[in-house]
Amino acid sequence: RSELNWSEDLLKESKKNLDDWYRLVLNTKEANEVPTYNDEHLDSFPHTLGALISNDMDIPEVLPLVSSSANIAQSCFARLSDKSERPLIGDYVTLKSARKSLVQDLTLLGLLQKDPEGWFKGGASSDDQAEFDAIALRRQEARAAKDWTAADAARDEATAKGIVLEDGPDGTTWRKA
Repeated sequence: RSELNWSEDLLKESKKNLDDWYRLVLNTKEANEVPTYNDEHLDSFPHTLGALISNDMDIPEVLPLVSSSANIAQSCFARLSDKSERPLIGDYVTLKSARKSLVQDLTLLGLLQKDPEGWFKGGASSDDQAEFDAIALRRQEARAAKDWTAADAARDEATAKGIVLEDGPDGTTWRKA
């Protein structure tokens, strides 16, 4: 009922939010599968999204709820990923609840319609994927050999092809920019 705010910056911010939600769902997939002693409490997260959406698509009230679930899931995931601390069973339960709420809410909004891994591949053909995998492998090998010039060259080549290389503990991966 009000004028639509639209700008290229808003579009980029929205894409970043969607990327963050897909990344969170992808990163927490294994943690979600860990059985806990009180899985029956997974529905304890508030699901007021349906009521807000039925109230004339009250999106300004909906997005903070989605962000809250995402923030809680991200916080629990970070604690569980921290190898210096012993994980608590409550962190798993909270992570599973927040993740379940986030996925349900985003699906209700018509988001998260793609597989997270497919989302980051951006519809690249199998030939493109093989090429991008090779670039990521070159960067990973160059970093392992501490050949920073070659590692930077691989990153620059990836950037020129419209992909982003991400270095992590499991190696170098790529995603569409």
